[in-house]
Amino acid sequence: PAMATKVRWGILATGGIAQCFVDALKQVNEAEIAAVGSRSIESAKKFAERNSIKKAYGSYEELAQDKDIDIIYIATPHNFHKDNAIMCLNYNKNLLVEKPFCVNAMETKIVIDLAKSKNLFVAEAMWTRFFPAMDHVRKLIADGEIGKVQFIHADNCLNAKLEAKDDPNYRLYNPNLAGGALLDLGIYVVSLASMVMGACPQSIQSYVKMAETGVDEHATILFAYEDNRTAALTCSFLVHSNRMAIIYGELGSITIPGFGAPTEFTVRVKGKEDRIITYPCDKESLYWFEADSVTKLMIEGKKESEKMPWRSRFVL
Repeated sequence: PAMATKVRWGILATGGIAQCFVDALKQVNEAEIAAVGSRSIESAKKFAERNSIKKAYGSYEELAQDKDIDIIYIATPHNFHKDNAIMCLNYNKNLLVEKPFCVNAMETKIVIDLAKSKNLFVAEAMWTRFFPAMDHVRKLIADGEIGKVQFIHADNCLNAKLEAKDDPNYRLYNPNLAGGALLDLGIYVVSLASMVMGACPQSIQSYVKMAETGVDEHATILFAYEDNRTAALTCSFLVHSNRMAIIYGELGSITIPGFGAPTEFTVRVKGKEDRIITYPCDKESLYWFEADSVTKLMIEGKKESEKMPWRSRFVL
């Protein structure tokens, strides 16, 4: 059933990404940030005070038990997502789980099967899919504007080596926190390929450079689909890239600069003038589109997001 006008959110974890999402939720009229949970009451109280949140819990389980919460946003490190999600679902909470949803397909299936069995909403916080520009790109592809898609090229690279400053415990390089370029950056390019191709690749080849800590710090991946369609994807902690995605169809192409947070894209079709389509972002937070979309789905009583459907998780 559809719920009351205000959707009551619980925030599980108090790190940087949790703060980014809370900043976005504050701008969503139908959202109320009802409570926050941390592993320590001190951290929870500090986060609650900073963000004017009424309730602070010193454990994740107390947050999950709160009956005055409609949906929980999970913002812990990657490797904790599955256990956090199962606990919240067992307390009958709808979920938005920060990307990557889980660290492998087996964990993902366990969480989604549990959500289905309990008739609860669950989605991955793949915020890039919620931008209006991406809605338009999906529609153009579905309408056959560039013909059948044959090839995708996308890169997402961030020089994390500079940020790590040789700190062996730095999150992105820490295997105990499910670090690595693929889970942190590669998830975006893989998600884009999944969105556009709408199917699992039939074969996967990857060329990986491992860091001294044991995580991957660079990966170039080639997906091959039926009908010999392909995707060439790169993610790396070694360099900065312009985060460009190009989708090539039989009739033309769509180029998306900065596809992680797209505000424009170019459509090129043979025999027609190039079109630059812009969607200026007037929101203070780039996470607003995701926060607003999921809040509205809660009000409508939906169990799945069409922009980030369950089947996408298995493709990824």
